[in-house]
Amino acid sequence: MAAHPTAFISYSWDDEAHKGWVRELATRLRHDGVDVHLDHWHAVPGDQLPHFMEREIRENNFVIIVCTPTYKAKSDKRTGGVGYEGDIMTAEVLTKQNHRKFIPVLVRGSWEESAPSWLRGKSYVDLSGDSKNTENYQELLNTIAGTRLGAPPLGPPPAGYKPPSHVQPPGRLRAEPQHVSLELFDRRLLIHDEAMRLIAHVIAKGTCTQEELDQFLRNTKDARFLFNEDVESYLRTLGNEALSVRVGQQKQEGLAYAPKSEEFQKSIAAWRDRLIWFTEQLDEVKKRFDPFLQIQE
Repeated sequence: MAAHPTAFISYSWDDEAHKGWVRELATRLRHDGVDVHLDHWHAVPGDQLPHFMEREIRENNFVIIVCTPTYKAKSDKRTGGVGYEGDIMTAEVLTKQNHRKFIPVLVRGSWEESAPSWLRGKSYVDLSGDSKNTENYQELLNTIAGTRLGAPPLGPPPAGYKPPSHVQPPGRLRAEPQHVSLELFDRRLLIHDEAMRLIAHVIAKGTCTQEELDQFLRNTKDARFLFNEDVESYLRTLGNEALSVRVGQQKQEGLAYAPKSEEFQKSIAAWRDRLIWFTEQLDEVKKRFDPFLQIQE
């Protein structure tokens, strides 16, 4: 007998009606053959909740992210269980590039009002209003089950077709100046991977140790010789922002005796803003590094 697809639902406890809606969605999916895991069913008194959230996000085939304005606020501010789950999910996306594992579902408000910053630009399933009972639910189910309709078979090229002059032959790279030898590619890739490692660490931990910073600086010290001033400046900014996250976290610990003070609240806000900045760096790294990571034939 074939194994069932598995999914974990990440959601915020907006109110009793919303929690009931989520349970109904989970029940319907389980009825349709998806082994859905939900805190209401699978977290019991005595469980370590951080461990539960980490295990469910990492071990399930999919994570269904139920987006509402409340969910967005908690995710962007990194508060409560939603904030912690957001840290785990963004770190996994950064390190594993498994974007399709995380399926956003819109339930309340508009997409702009309900989507956390790290989900902006992603395709989502609209289950708001009465649409849970329409083809949108089937789209969600088909995505999890891997039964979405694919493209029909491709026929032969049209008679007399000639590729446009701007189209390169398949499997070939254009011989442009930025293409590099394999040795230089490897040296640049190490620095690229070090930047990704630092970003994933800061997002997952919410801070950065001095040892992590020292490793980053040590492993990227040759950037000025391998890239251009733009990449070198970006790496310097990345290190400075990681240091600021660390200092901000230490400042919060020092002000923990007065959690309602204005200084403490400002420190929290600045720290959260920097964490949100780190979640937005995946595209930035790609934009800055890709031109330098083309292997010459």
